[in-house]
Amino acid sequence: MQFQVVAASILVLMYFVSWSYARNLLVEVKSGTVRKKDTFSTDPYMSVTVCKTKKRTLTVKNSLTPIWNWSQKFPNVNDKCKIKFHLYDDDFGSDDTIGILEDNVGNFLRERAETSTLILGKKGDSKISIRVRYD
Repeated sequence: MQFQVVAASILVLMYFVSWSYARNLLVEVKSGTVRKKDTFSTDPYMSVTVCKTKKRTLTVKNSLTPIWNWSQKFPNVNDKCKIKFHLYDDDFGSDDTIGILEDNVGNFLRERAETSTLILGKKGDSKISIRVRYD
């Protein structure tokens, strides 16, 4: 009986630690196919927010098949932090949203392979290759 109580306590502690332990999260935005947003050209970039830290890729001018090969570390991340991928078309004035995906880090990592494809946009017509993992 005591062994079962100790084992259950250890499992609860391991679960709590995995959700609260802050680590570095490595996010890579590799490449994609993007739907045409404007009449003349689409200039895509990706904004990534983890917890409250927001970073972005460079804009790829005039491209429906951008290649970013962008990588960033986000410090002090745990599974409860929010992760948000926001794909934009860079325009003069205000940028147009192409697609958004938002979740908490724990769910995001459990539901996807380390390297996966984000499907964004109203019709799911923009696909971005990414890699997300704890470092």
